[in-house]
Amino acid sequence: MLTAQTPPAPVSTNPVKRLIRFFLEPRSVDRDERFRERTIRITVAIVAALTLLSVFTSVVIFKDPLTPRSPTTLYLVMLTLSLLSAFAVHTQRLVLAGVFLVLTFLAAAVGVLLVDVAGFEAQGLPTFLLTIIITALVLPRNVIIPLALVSAILLGGATQLTHPESLGTGSTISSAIFLFVTAGLFLRQLRVEFDNRLAAMAASIQEAEKARHEADEANQAKSQFLANMSHELRTPLNAIIGYTEIMLNGMAGSFTDKQTQLQGFIQINAKRLLALINDILDLAKIESGTIEVLATLAAPRKVIGDAIDGMQSLATNKNIYLKATFDDSMPEMILVDVQKIQQIVTNLVSNAVKFTTEGGVEVKVGSALSNTWQIKVIDTGRGMPADAANYIFESFRQVDSSDSREHKGTGLGLAITKRLIDKLGGTVDVKSEVGKGSTFTVTLPRIGQDIVQRTAEKQPEPVAS
Repeated sequence: MLTAQTPPAPVSTNPVKRLIRFFLEPRSVDRDERFRERTIRITVAIVAALTLLSVFTSVVIFKDPLTPRSPTTLYLVMLTLSLLSAFAVHTQRLVLAGVFLVLTFLAAAVGVLLVDVAGFEAQGLPTFLLTIIITALVLPRNVIIPLALVSAILLGGATQLTHPESLGTGSTISSAIFLFVTAGLFLRQLRVEFDNRLAAMAASIQEAEKARHEADEANQAKSQFLANMSHELRTPLNAIIGYTEIMLNGMAGSFTDKQTQLQGFIQINAKRLLALINDILDLAKIESGTIEVLATLAAPRKVIGDAIDGMQSLATNKNIYLKATFDDSMPEMILVDVQKIQQIVTNLVSNAVKFTTEGGVEVKVGSALSNTWQIKVIDTGRGMPADAANYIFESFRQVDSSDSREHKGTGLGLAITKRLIDKLGGTVDVKSEVGKGSTFTVTLPRIGQDIVQRTAEKQPEPVAS
């Protein structure tokens, strides 16, 4: 069975990159949870990396002593809390991970005020504000305002402990409450808007998924209905064709010339209707997924030659040529689905003959690469506009709406051809110019010659009669 295979996504061989990607990739299924989890993972990674670097710099380079109010102690506390957050998010406890992450920033905000190093206290206010922002991102929105109040109290208390002479505790706390609560209210309102829009988007996605599911079920039912109806219609049509053949062959008695002519019209139109029904049946099978690819060892010259021989009468009736050429690079035997290859060639050639009035149609078969082979159908017909390639493979579509009246047909031939080519794992390319003809190039995968050889060796030898 030949199927198109999608190449696997490239995997980095660098163990460090793989470890980073493994940690940062969220595991949650819910979209809201994935956003929060990704935010926690990225923030924890940044904080842990910076604190590790700070610990190394403080201990190894500056050789700071480890005291309760030293920067090294602050960095170790932050590193511990960030690692706890990392462990919690790894075990999918997102709320707990968010709490540890907020505590990390709170510890940093309080610590820079308590550290016995000049200049550190200036970082306290921005760090508290950053803590409120992180809270708005990773914790429920009803925690934002209480956290802002706690931050104001901690700021005032830490300031009173370190610089009791600078500001009164009450004044410090009042200013901090005003600043932090204002920021908290603003961030909470943003969070409400974000949550509402996320909920609306989730509802829209759910409705779209439900509509898609219903559409898939309706399409499946339609395809099944078309398949069943096509089978039911083909039986009486085959009977009509059979009876007209009996009458045309004189097996039911003699008829006048006029009656014979009318019987011929009946047979021609019955065959045309049968061909249309067969197209609908093929399309229904493809859309319902019941069509299968059966690859057998065959000679491409015979497979394609037989399909072209069956359509020589179409070209003869229009006084145009129809020929096939095979490149020397094409092997004698390949593994193909004979029926589908012949159907592809038949559809493309009949379409080319239909729109060609002068010159003719040539089918070129070759193999430019070792793992593919090509079928080119070249005609000298009227051609197509440049944008026609965007829609000619759609069902029931033709280049010109008048084509359905002038040339007959449902517009399913190319749609079926495209789906069959996709099923075989190939591609089709169209080049055309108005007034100069069209070229359809079908590229199909080719099984390796070693497999072809083994398949040929397993073929039973013909028994001598």
